[in-house]
Amino acid sequence: MVYMRIDRGKFWGWVIVAGLIGLLLGAGFTYLLGGSEREQLALLQGRLAAASATASATADLQTQLQSAEASVTSLAAQNSHLASDLAAAQAAPKSSSSSSSSSSTGTVSFISRDVQPSSITTTGTMTLIVKLRGHPSSVKMRVVGLSGVSFDQTYSLGHSSTSGTTQTWKATVHAPTEKGDYRFYATAYVGSHSFAMPGVSAWMFEVD
Repeated sequence: MVYMRIDRGKFWGWVIVAGLIGLLLGAGFTYLLGGSEREQLALLQGRLAAASATASATADLQTQLQSAEASVTSLAAQNSHLASDLAAAQAAPKSSSSSSSSSSTGTVSFISRDVQPSSITTTGTMTLIVKLRGHPSSVKMRVVGLSGVSFDQTYSLGHSSTSGTTQTWKATVHAPTEKGDYRFYATAYVGSHSFAMPGVSAWMFEVD
């Protein structure tokens, strides 16, 4: 039998070389695997940044949408109020350019019209008051609802008192049953002739 004798120095040299090759291969695999993980981490970070930017943009759009909706609601309310005021003005009796009106049968000069008390509830009463100069045969006050309030009622006033040349006409009636704003108009009659006290915007009361 033949035995091959390996030199001890060469043997340990091969062992060392094999170990170094193993270390190099392990380091190479570790680097390759580490590079793949770094790429995945960078990809995930990019996706997270894109998602954050999208969420921020969505929040901004929602804020802008809410602001636009609030503006539309405010404009709609203003438009409704203006439309009600216009309707009330168109429904008002045709008035003279001054507070003094005359005809062949007499003269009427308005001093004031008023609704009392200043704070009116839906279950209370209110007093309609018109002061004027002259000798009307009758006096009426018309009350019209505003801003979506459906109310249009004309009341006949009675002669309450006379002080010098000033006459006071009054009527106490039930307040409207719907809360809101109301305008009121005064008209005096001398025979078949009617005279409306001019002015619209300042003559208003509120029912709470």
